[in-house]
Amino acid sequence: MATAHGTVGPAVHGQGGTDTPPAPQPPQPTQAPQPPASPACTADDFKYEYTECDSSGGRWRVLVPKVGSTCTGPPPAETPKRGKECSFSCGSGEFFNIDQQTCQRCPPGTYSLGGGVLFDHWEALPGGFTTSADIGDYSYSSQTNCSSVTWEPKGDFIASGSGDCTTTLVYSANLKKAGKITFTYQYIDDNTIFHVYVQNEQCQTVMDSDTNKWPDTTEEGAWKEESIDLTSGNNVIYWKTTGLSFGNERKPKPVFIKKITIEGVAYTSECTKCPPGTYTDQPGQSECKVCEENHHQPQPGQRNCQNCPRNHYAEAGAAQCTPMPACEAKDYFETHTPCDENKQTQLMYKWIEPKICRDDVNGAVKLPASGAKEPCPPCNPGMAFPNQTATVCEFCPAQQYSEGEQPCQTCPPSTEPNYSHQYKWWNSLSSSMEMTCISVHVRGCASTRGWELAGDHIHSGVGNADDAYLVLALRTEGFRDQVPGAPGEFGRITFVFDTACTSGCQLFFMQEIEGRGTKVIESWSGAQSKQQYSFVISAQDAMTFTWAFQKTDEVFGENQQNFPTDMARIYMINVTNTVDGGASSCTACPQGSENARCIPCKKGFFANPDTNTCEQCPRGTYLNFGAADGPCVPCSEGTTSNEDRTACFSDCTYTDENGHKFDLSGLKG
Repeated sequence: MATAHGTVGPAVHGQGGTDTPPAPQPPQPTQAPQPPASPACTADDFKYEYTECDSSGGRWRVLVPKVGSTCTGPPPAETPKRGKECSFSCGSGEFFNIDQQTCQRCPPGTYSLGGGVLFDHWEALPGGFTTSADIGDYSYSSQTNCSSVTWEPKGDFIASGSGDCTTTLVYSANLKKAGKITFTYQYIDDNTIFHVYVQNEQCQTVMDSDTNKWPDTTEEGAWKEESIDLTSGNNVIYWKTTGLSFGNERKPKPVFIKKITIEGVAYTSECTKCPPGTYTDQPGQSECKVCEENHHQPQPGQRNCQNCPRNHYAEAGAAQCTPMPACEAKDYFETHTPCDENKQTQLMYKWIEPKICRDDVNGAVKLPASGAKEPCPPCNPGMAFPNQTATVCEFCPAQQYSEGEQPCQTCPPSTEPNYSHQYKWWNSLSSSMEMTCISVHVRGCASTRGWELAGDHIHSGVGNADDAYLVLALRTEGFRDQVPGAPGEFGRITFVFDTACTSGCQLFFMQEIEGRGTKVIESWSGAQSKQQYSFVISAQDAMTFTWAFQKTDEVFGENQQNFPTDMARIYMINVTNTVDGGASSCTACPQGSENARCIPCKKGFFANPDTNTCEQCPRGTYLNFGAADGPCVPCSEGTTSNEDRTACFSDCTYTDENGHKFDLSGLKG
C-alpha cells in the first residue's frame, strides 16, 4: 500500500521522484517481412521467338518469358509450330510479325529494308562499327603520330583519316543467306590508297575480284557506288585507306562514304522510326523523306513535318528551326544584269538565296539600291548580237568574224576565220561554259551556280560551305593544225586572275582531254595578286578546261561559312587556234592553198591581196598559182584561154602581123 508521503515502485521523472532505471525486459521476437506473392503468368508475360536453325535450315516458333517478367506458373499451353525457313526475309518496307508469321507493311513514320540494314546518318559512329589507325606502310617519317587519326562521322558522311596514316573502318555482318554490301563513296586523290575487302567466318581474306576491291577514283564532288557479294554466315568488311605524301607538305585527301546498305541479314521484327528531320506519310516505305526547307520535325517516327514559326528558318532535313538573325553585308552580293532590249545593264544587289536573315530589325543591313542603267559592254571577240532586238551575244556563224563591237561580217576570199574562245566581258555566260557548286554536304551549296557574273570579271559564288568546290568549265571541240613556227603547239590558253583570301584557299586549273581523264595543270594557294597565266596545248582533241576554287580543304561536319568574303576572280580567258568558238579576224591563206577552211574564189578567179576581192584573169591568160610572175600566165602564141581560165587551147584561127585573120577550122582532122 502506498502511504500519503511515499511511493513504492518506479518514480515518475520530472515529478520530483527518484530516477530509477526500469527493469530489463526480455527481447520480443520479430517477424521477417513476407515477399509479395508473384502474380500468376498470363499470355502477356510471354513472347514468341525462333529456335536456332537446325542442320536442314529449319526452326521452331516457341514461347519464352519476356525480359523482366516475374510471374510464376507455366506458359499457356501451346504446341510449338514450325517456323519460317532460316533464309526467309521480308521485302523492302515490311517487317515480320512472328505472332502471325507473316510480313506486314511498316506504318507511316517508319521504314524498313526488309532483310537489309541501312547506314546513312553519321552524327556518330553507328553500332557495330569500329575504327583503328596505324602508321602507314608508306609513311615518310617514323615520327608520324596516328593516335588521333581515324574515320570520323561528319553528319552527312563519314571521312577517313588523312596524311600518311592507315585508317580502317570495320563492320561485321551475320547473314542468314547470301547477300551483298553496297556503299556510296567519294575518292578524289590518287595519293590515297583505298582498299575494301571481306573476311569470312574463318577470318580468311577472300582474294578474288568479287570480295576484294580497289575502288576507282571519282571526280570532285561526284559520288560512286560499289558492291561486294557476301556469303551466308559471318562477314567482316574492311574499308582501308593509306596516304602517300612522301614527305610533301600537301596531305593526301580523305575518302568519304555517305551510304552503306547490307542485304541478306535476318528479318526485322519491327520497323525503324524515321529520325528527326525526316518522315514517311505512307505505309510500306523503305526510306524516309527529308523535311523541305523551312519545315522541321523534332521527333522521330513521324508522318509529316511542321512549318517553321514566323521569322525562323530551317534547311532541308532539319530537326529544329533557327531564329533569323539580322542581315549583314555577307548576306548579299553584287551582280550585273544581262543586257536588256535597249542594250543597257545595271549593277544590282541580291540577297543570297535562300534568304535566312531579317532586314526589318534594328541593326540590320539593308539591300543597297541598284545602280543607274548604263550601256552594255561590247560582245566578246568573235561574238555579236544576232539581230537588233537580241539581248545575248552569240558566236558569229561559220566563215564570219567580229571584234565584238560590230555585226558579224563574212571573211574575204582566200582567207580563213581565226577561231578562238576570247572572254573579257562577263554580262552573260557563253554556251561553251558552265558553272556549278559541288559539296560533300547535302546543304553545302547555296545554289547550283558556283560563280557570279560581274561585268568586267567573273567571281566565285557566295553563301556556300567553306569546303565546297566552285567550278567554272570551258569546253572546246578541238584545235586546228599545228601553229606555224611552234613545234608541238596546237594552241594556247591564257587567263588573268586574282584571289582575295583570309584562309588557306586554293584555285585549281585543270585540263580534261576527252578519253584521257583529268589532270591538274597548276594550282595556287592563299591570296594571289592579279596575274596572267599561259599554258601550251599539245593535242588537237576535244577538251575541257576547269577552274575550281575552294576556301579550305578542312572537312567540316556541317555547312560552315567562316570565310564569307574569300573569292577568286577571273578577268580574261583566251583559247587560240580552236575549231569552234568565234572568229575575231580572218587569216590570209597561201595562194593556191587547198586548206578546206579557206574561203575560195569561184572557179577561174583569184584573190587579189591588195583589194581582198576575187578577180578573173584576162582573156588569153590562165591561172597558175605556182608561176613566179603571178597567177595569170599568158597563153602561148596561137592559143587562147577557156572561159574558166584554167587552160589554153587553139581555136584554129590565125591573125598575122597585118591583122589578117585566117580560119583554119576546115583543116581539122
